[in-house]
Amino acid sequence: MHLSLNQPVATFAARTGCVNSQINFTNTTAGIISVYDWRFGDGGTSNVPNPAHVYTAAGTYVAWMVITNVDGCKDSVQHNVVVNPLPAANAGNDVIICSGASATLTASGGASYLWNPGPSAGPSYTVS
Repeated sequence: MHLSLNQPVATFAARTGCVNSQINFTNTTAGIISVYDWRFGDGGTSNVPNPAHVYTAAGTYVAWMVITNVDGCKDSVQHNVVVNPLPAANAGNDVIICSGASATLTASGGASYLWNPGPSAGPSYTVS
């Protein structure tokens, strides 16, 4: 008979993310773990120590990690993972401009803006 006093304690960290963006899960469990069983709450699974997952819908998901150490002892932990919807960016109504004229685009719906092409990072950008 083999008796193990080496009970693992499962711990991990994950950050909030956005729909269709990679969310990294960081295993912070101490000790030698031989099996990882991840469930991401949307049907997705993984068996690697530090997986990444992409959620395709906004919501709060319960992510679950079950670990087994080299002695066959198991532990599990779960955390809520919040997946935010993508912002509804809006640059205003379409405007037709003639050569040499300019128009100012004013964006809304986001926390920060990056216009392409152009160096402006503010909510308004003038094009000509």
